[in-house]
Amino acid sequence: MRDIILESSRARGKELNEKTVKTMIIIFVILTCWYTAYANPSILGIIESVSGPTGAVILLILPMYAIRKVAVLAKYRGKMSNVFVTVVGVITVLAVFSGVF
Repeated sequence: MRDIILESSRARGKELNEKTVKTMIIIFVILTCWYTAYANPSILGIIESVSGPTGAVILLILPMYAIRKVAVLAKYRGKMSNVFVTVVGVITVLAVFSGVF
């Protein structure tokens, strides 16, 4: 994380002190651990909130994207089932994301 921050700042023309970056990272880690301990989230809920949208994207949206972009799959374009699968995929992802927030 330190190298990412330092390289990013150099790319923008700003020079950060390495000790300051290390201190910022330590403070971030401590605050994140503190908040996690305070909020006490359910690990199963976290897994569900990550795997639900990922599964929907892989199973529903990614094949429809491939049908649009891959020339070999052109024969499957323009079917009503593609629209249905895309809509169901988007609804699934949005439903899971709305439950998270």
